[in-house]
Amino acid sequence: MRATLGERREGVSDRRWFASRGGAALAIFLAGSAAASVIGLMTGNLPFFVKENAQAQDAANDEIEAGKAAFDVTVKPALGDAKPWTSWEIDRRLTPAEESELRKIPASIKSADRIWEFVRKAGGRRTDGDANGYRFQFTSERQKTVSITEAYAKVDKCWPSKAKTYISLMQGGLTGWEDVHFDLDSKLSSIPLFQESLQGSQVEMPFDKVIALGGNETAAYLNVLPNSIAQSCNWSLQLEYNVAADPEPKTRTVSKDRKGNEFVFNGPYAADADVWGPSYTGTFGKDTS
Repeated sequence: MRATLGERREGVSDRRWFASRGGAALAIFLAGSAAASVIGLMTGNLPFFVKENAQAQDAANDEIEAGKAAFDVTVKPALGDAKPWTSWEIDRRLTPAEESELRKIPASIKSADRIWEFVRKAGGRRTDGDANGYRFQFTSERQKTVSITEAYAKVDKCWPSKAKTYISLMQGGLTGWEDVHFDLDSKLSSIPLFQESLQGSQVEMPFDKVIALGGNETAAYLNVLPNSIAQSCNWSLQLEYNVAADPEPKTRTVSKDRKGNEFVFNGPYAADADVWGPSYTGTFGKDTS
């Protein structure tokens, strides 16, 4: 205080010197009081500031959450490109040279790779069972739970099969694996999905499981197998879902695989198609009946 107020200079009266010292002391006291008041104010309102900051953070998190897709779907064909399979079809008849080449390939599962290579070279495709199936993977980065509550199929367009050549090892592959299946020949606009029936039961069991995503749930998978006895079709899967705290259900349509190709079911070959299968010699022969 002494260093702050200073010594009395010569020629300064006692009255003026004491007045000067008193004014300085008062200024220091008022400044200290003001600082204490500010600190007290901030300390007293700390819960308010903490609450306001938490609310701002929650709002920011909600905005980030809303910017994320409710869920992502990755779809790939049930058969990988390299898997040869057991049945194939081509939208034209084989040339004489191709017929000769096919007859030289053993009609055995051990030759499936060679047959698939032959079919691909001729512009053909795999068919029947798994060759028409798709594997769906569902994921979500949302923190809140996302529930897919309904799933059903829709037919987009259909056409008579164009296949003029059908080649098969006649060793199955007509039913394939599945979690759910549906009938493309249904006349319904929304075609229900069915799951595998109970052993020995002929009654179709509706697929009614809820797919839970988000909130750190693991990915969910669904194998889907369409079927038709009369036609080839493009189709889509319709999904209804809810996001936690939002009572209004939403819908989403999935119609393409991860490569951007439309879902397609390749139906039965044309009635006048050439049908090739194993002959008594162990090689391929054409059905002439």
